[in-house]
Amino acid sequence: MLRALSIGSLVVLVACGSSNGEAPAPPSSPPTSAVVDGGTPPPPVVPKPTPGARSVLTVTGNRLVDGDGKDVQLLGVNYDGAEYMCVQGRGIFDGPSDDALVDAIAAWKPNVVRVPLNPHCWLGLDGLDPQWSGQAYKDAIVTFVNRLRARNLYVVLEAHWSSTIPGQATKQQPMIDREYGLPFWKSMGETWKDDRGVVFDPYNEPFLDASNTNGAFDGDVWECWRLGCTVQGNGEQFIAAGYQPLVDEIRDTGAKNVILMGGLDYANDLRGMIAHLPNDREHAIAASFHVYDFNRCKDEGCWDGEIAKVAETIPVVTLELGQTDCDRDFVERYMAWADARKIGFLGWTFNPGDCGKRPSLVTDFDGTPTAFGAAFKDRFATN
Repeated sequence: MLRALSIGSLVVLVACGSSNGEAPAPPSSPPTSAVVDGGTPPPPVVPKPTPGARSVLTVTGNRLVDGDGKDVQLLGVNYDGAEYMCVQGRGIFDGPSDDALVDAIAAWKPNVVRVPLNPHCWLGLDGLDPQWSGQAYKDAIVTFVNRLRARNLYVVLEAHWSSTIPGQATKQQPMIDREYGLPFWKSMGETWKDDRGVVFDPYNEPFLDASNTNGAFDGDVWECWRLGCTVQGNGEQFIAAGYQPLVDEIRDTGAKNVILMGGLDYANDLRGMIAHLPNDREHAIAASFHVYDFNRCKDEGCWDGEIAKVAETIPVVTLELGQTDCDRDFVERYMAWADARKIGFLGWTFNPGDCGKRPSLVTDFDGTPTAFGAAFKDRFATN
């Protein structure tokens, strides 16, 4: 029987299985619309990280390296929730964000945590409850990131949902828009430019194709991916930001942080990336690959023919890895393949959930692993 499956905002039809990162249904009564004060508050104060190897992450050739110049394979988890809770008027995180939660994550011995965000919540756009958006949202995210950094963890921050309608970033579009995407990444660059242990992932899972880019660039959707174009998607027509403007916006703040770029087909297709790389004055860009057991590129033949070839030129990090039955055979196959090539991978997601709805790594926020999550915990322990 076919059913809808949502993985990191990708919706597919599968015979059976569970969803990854599926946001809970919004409340029956929407929150009261509130207009945030038009004044622009100063960016949150980010303490300088403790000096050490993980105070810096940068790119050398096709390798990620730390502050001591040693190669880094990013191995970690996603912590889902901050992309949808605010726009649903239900909070900021879908679970705790305190020291106990960070300690539970750190006990698995990862070296990185990825945190999905919502640009509308960060910017405090009209239509959102100010107790969960704007400065309140910024303060909560900065506090959580600082807790992770205090445990000597790298942090990946990414824009997960987008929209050109204020307060309505409730789903994923084919690409992040210029209208709010560029101001969001300008603010992110200003906020974290002094901490190069924070990595930027400008858009979760682009799914540009010939049907939603209106034949731009003679159908070369990778050019739209690079430069932006008019896009039709999920009920909106808008100007996609494109990775070159996103990179420029971040670099104009003085931020030298590593920037990860998701490929097409929900970050599962990297085939045109090398030919369309944006220019980066800091030479600190890398590729983001997402892979689940239902994707097109889901076996060693595809990984060898496509992903490994990109990894010859720039670093590749698998920012989402999972399987829909919460077993561990598929993720273990990928881990073995990626380990042999020093390609990093992050499991989705460190949030409890029914395997019929999302591939959860844990059964509780104390960090008790599921069978699926145990594969990641076991691997991290060998670091």
